[in-house]
Amino acid sequence: MDASCATVRLARLTLKIILVLFLAFWNGHRPLQAEVNLTAQELEDSIRFWSPSQKVRIKFGEKIEFLGYDLTLLASQPMELTAAAPEFGHNDKFRITYYWRPLQEVDGKYQALIRFKGKYGNFNNDHLIGNRAILHQPQRGQEVGKTLYSTYTTDQWKIGEVVKEGYEVTVPIGIGPGLYQMQIEVVGANNDYVKGEFVKFGNFSIVSRPFASQLEDDLLQRLFGPNIWNIKRGITLGPGSVVAIELEDVPPSKGLGIISYTNWSGDIWQDKRIVQLIVEDEKGKEFMYGLKQGVDTASAWIDNPKERGRFQHHKAKVATSRPVRRGNAGFQAHTYYTRVDFSEVSKPAKLTLIYTDPEGIIIIQAIVLITPG
Repeated sequence: MDASCATVRLARLTLKIILVLFLAFWNGHRPLQAEVNLTAQELEDSIRFWSPSQKVRIKFGEKIEFLGYDLTLLASQPMELTAAAPEFGHNDKFRITYYWRPLQEVDGKYQALIRFKGKYGNFNNDHLIGNRAILHQPQRGQEVGKTLYSTYTTDQWKIGEVVKEGYEVTVPIGIGPGLYQMQIEVVGANNDYVKGEFVKFGNFSIVSRPFASQLEDDLLQRLFGPNIWNIKRGITLGPGSVVAIELEDVPPSKGLGIISYTNWSGDIWQDKRIVQLIVEDEKGKEFMYGLKQGVDTASAWIDNPKERGRFQHHKAKVATSRPVRRGNAGFQAHTYYTRVDFSEVSKPAKLTLIYTDPEGIIIIQAIVLITPG
């Protein structure tokens, strides 16, 4: 392709986009209502111009195509995430930008059902497609200026154009860490499911991070004393889970220090053992201990005023807290700490954790050995 011709086409496309935006705001801020007939080449140029970092291309029937998406972590300095499976922590905020293209005239307003599905939880981003269409966005990698949104639903789309829409999502505290599939289905104007099933379009991971102060050694030492030996951080256990940790070259110890919290555990009664701990020493002798709900750990959401009445257990000893807001409700979410004293000082060789309840999960953020000193 001749470079000068491409430049001319891009300039024409830019002028038409400017005209569209001017007419949109002139007519009551209803974007993209003007009749603009793009040539085939201009449509192709617009597709390249509005190009997702994660390309997918999934057709929903004969009328609409999902081209891909971008993920941007919304921190003090927003950062576009280009990895195939980026990582988020609990309560992180990210923007997901969807790219669509109509293949035929769409005769109504379509909805997108977006599900983020993991082993220990689901959350979603269902929305009316085009409800937050992007009119202007800073160039990729610059993230300066303000993104402008407006409503541009599927019944207004021009055949072949590319439409971007962006939504902000917060990772819920009440779900477990792990790999999450991003799945999509489209609902037509008559509330019919276009594909009849959810289709995977990407992945991301949720990692277990401390709630408030980072779990640095000074915090662990304040909770469990100055003589500690780190074993493991970031373990998730659910019904039927068993985790075995081989311990090598550890000192003689008199107990364990554990920081954790539970989710989906409101119906687990006070004092019920939910985790069995098996400590095997260097001579092969086993010692049995346990973690109890409402004593050694508890639900992170126990202070949520909208859910407080359903919890069947008390709050355990709080290790860290952080503010959380859900709708109009604000409350503190917690992690908890407990100390498991060994029946005798020993040199552990293996630690096995078994989740014994048929409900809920426990997220263990840190396990340390407590040494005699």
